[in-house]
Amino acid sequence: FKLSVLSNVDQASFAGTRAILEQSDPNNQFTFDAVYTAQDIGSYKPNPANFKYALAKLDEQFGIKQEEVLIVAASLTHDHTPANQLGLKSVYIAREGAIMSQSTQAKYNWKFATLGEMAEAVKKEAGQV
Repeated sequence: FKLSVLSNVDQASFAGTRAILEQSDPNNQFTFDAVYTAQDIGSYKPNPANFKYALAKLDEQFGIKQEEVLIVAASLTHDHTPANQLGLKSVYIAREGAIMSQSTQAKYNWKFATLGEMAEAVKKEAGQV
């Protein structure tokens, strides 16, 4: 799998967050394969242009086609609605107490309370648990 970020920030702002995320678990460190920001794209999610940009870059950089992309996000408004518009599969991370960006009729393929819960489901599906 390739792990990429599509974020509504600039590269400098995300750099600090990136460093924290990539090293947050000493036993499971990782590196994002790609980071695409609003600064790179010139618009903000939920504009479908952001997702089209990321899809084009994923294909160009890694040969990943649209049907191979899985959107994993907590914002129904900013992520799942445009994913629906583009026919992308998605995972809704329904964080406890989250209220922002939830007033939409967006659809999703899977739902988990946390990223950890999703990771466990993926391991189980792969026969690693």
